[in-house]
Amino acid sequence: MTYGEAFSQHEERLGKESDKIETWQSAMRGLCELIGIECHKKYETKLIQMIIKDVSARLPPLHLQIKEEAIVGLDSRFDEEEVKLFLDKGNNDAVHMLAIHGPPGISKITFVAYIYNIIISNDDQYTAASFISNIREKSKVKDLQSMLLAEMGEKRESSEGDTNNGAQEIIRKLGVKKVLLVLDDVDKIEQLKSLAGGFNWFGLGRRIIITTRHPTLLNRHRDHDKIKRYKMSELNPEDSLKLFYQYAFGESQPEENFANFATRYSGIKYCKGFSLGLKSTRQQIERL
Repeated sequence: MTYGEAFSQHEERLGKESDKIETWQSAMRGLCELIGIECHKKYETKLIQMIIKDVSARLPPLHLQIKEEAIVGLDSRFDEEEVKLFLDKGNNDAVHMLAIHGPPGISKITFVAYIYNIIISNDDQYTAASFISNIREKSKVKDLQSMLLAEMGEKRESSEGDTNNGAQEIIRKLGVKKVLLVLDDVDKIEQLKSLAGGFNWFGLGRRIIITTRHPTLLNRHRDHDKIKRYKMSELNPEDSLKLFYQYAFGESQPEENFANFATRYSGIKYCKGFSLGLKSTRQQIERL
């Protein structure tokens, strides 16, 4: 049976003016306009990879996986004015950039991942997102530009060695999308200038989060006066102990004999609220 014969039967059953008939016909016309790709056996793997990449780019951003014990003590930070303004769902009339700074081991990346998940949970209008971690360890800016475009579902067209054209390509392709961008552990202004060099790079409602150990580098950004800044502080003694309990015992309040031991153990005090130090302390106790 041909498609024409099948449609004739559906028209007799449902009526020529049926919404279903119109929807099906429109879908078939759209299908005919698609450009096909010839698949040879030896190119099958590349074709599958291309399909996966294209479909993934069309899907909404996914949540990041965060270990439950790692979020201890983070909730109170959302009361800070800079963070509250950044997360304001109704504040979509501008581009928002938040720089979170502090020394290593203070849970900046966990805090950012937590913010990232909150944003995409509260707003399903983000068409693309990118979370580029450990930028300090990635020395080549050209690779970062290509990574950013790829994670946003775009293919880089300019030469990878040309960072200026790479910047223009980011502006042209991402300026029309509502995007969420995280740049973790930025330690050179060139990295920031090449990936998010100005507020005019992105359209309304876009949000960019930066983490860095060196807040003074932000002063060299073209729109430094518009960047909101938040300094991460160490955990208070109560949250430090809770986090240690989570790392060491998998619960916020262990049995009494272990709790007394943990309270007396001087290594926890020396960590001074740094989560990385508390995790290391757990490992030291395991060796005792």
